[in-house]
Amino acid sequence: MSKHICIRCGQCCIGVGRTFWKVGDFKNYPELETLATLTESVDGGLPCQMLQMKDGVASCKIQTDYGWKAKPEVCRTFPDDECHHDKGTFKNKRICLLEAG
Repeated sequence: MSKHICIRCGQCCIGVGRTFWKVGDFKNYPELETLATLTESVDGGLPCQMLQMKDGVASCKIQTDYGWKAKPEVCRTFPDDECHHDKGTFKNKRICLLEAG
């Protein structure tokens, strides 16, 4: 069995669109639910609005402010759920490392 290790490059969040984060279920996070309804729904481009880069290291503003469980499910399960390595997404971009295990 192999395991995918995130190297926090941010590539997974760069190609999804600015409003991708709104796919989350924020019923337990009223501040995020309000922000999602107040934020313009038109996807003005890339990357996701919640992507933060500092010194070449990516992080998610939702996770930073509210914790990992607050992130949309698709973000929490990436890359293990339908990993981009298996699908060939972002080929040769070093999104994450594949580790035998």
